[in-house]
Amino acid sequence: QEMLRALMNTWSDEASTPPILTADEVEAVTRPQTPPAGGVRDLCLGYEVALDRSRAAIAAAWYDPQTGLPAIRIAQRLDVVRDLAPAVATQTTLRPRAFGADDGGPTRDTTDQLRKDGIEPELITARDFATATDAFIARVKDKTISLDDDPYLQQAIADAVLRPMGQGIAFDRRKSRGPIPELIAAAVALRLLENAPAPAPAPMIWTP
Repeated sequence: QEMLRALMNTWSDEASTPPILTADEVEAVTRPQTPPAGGVRDLCLGYEVALDRSRAAIAAAWYDPQTGLPAIRIAQRLDVVRDLAPAVATQTTLRPRAFGADDGGPTRDTTDQLRKDGIEPELITARDFATATDAFIARVKDKTISLDDDPYLQQAIADAVLRPMGQGIAFDRRKSRGPIPELIAAAVALRLLENAPAPAPAPMIWTP
């Protein structure tokens, strides 16, 4: 009885937890975006599988050439999770600036499949995932990011719950009010973008 009561209290607490970002804050950064000047090669891609394996997502991040600020767009959503690895593999043939995932949850199965196929994604450590979580929240609150109007991303933001991780916080797959693969993929893509080395300048052609 005590165990059941404690479990019910946990569910009640999660259901009543206020959103990590308000609808107004999200709406304020949901705005038109300018595609990257260099196409796919300017993109950083993050991928994630929902904890319940109901769907998967690939998010793209780049610096908007008009504003200089990070832009996030859900590039692809898949209802069949086993299709994620082939989808990521296809994207890598276009040579994005970086691609990777958080090293946690069922997403690891996709990462393992990619490695078996000779594709090596960049993995986000637990510490980096906490940094990615904080950076995403801070940029939305500070209005220094743009998001597309993907309804699944907006719902994932509304459903997300945080958990402590070391000295920081992280999005919690297990305790969130619903699946949040779009949000985690977006946070990973943003982290990859902010950590990626600057693109090499175009070669100068000398003519006598």
